[in-house]
Amino acid sequence: MPPEQWGHSAAAGLGRFGPAWIFLIAVVYAPVVETLLAQVLPMELAHRLGAPSSACVLLSGLVFACGHYLNGGLAHGMTTFFGGMILACAYVAMRWAGVGPAVLAAGTAHAVQNGTVLFVLAPLLPGGA
Repeated sequence: MPPEQWGHSAAAGLGRFGPAWIFLIAVVYAPVVETLLAQVLPMELAHRLGAPSSACVLLSGLVFACGHYLNGGLAHGMTTFFGGMILACAYVAMRWAGVGPAVLAAGTAHAVQNGTVLFVLAPLLPGGA
């Protein structure tokens, strides 16, 4: 895919913040909001309409990817589709215990992923923090 189709970096806006604010925004706030919008709402609605778990996971991955596409461009949307499906699988895996445990599983997995990317992997890349 040509670079002009990639879109801007979804994390570029975080560059103006210090590490504590980045942590609060990307590791605490974003996973909570995105879990509610991309896992709870679409999956619970689809489930209540009779959709099987696999369809709920695909729908959740698509919603997650669309949100990231709008914020970070085509490449970011495409790559987060798969991450969104993994988070949806965490949600499905704990849904038997109730919505609360399912939200906690998906939200915690999302927070760990964001923290790992931003505070462990990004500093290892050229130009990283």
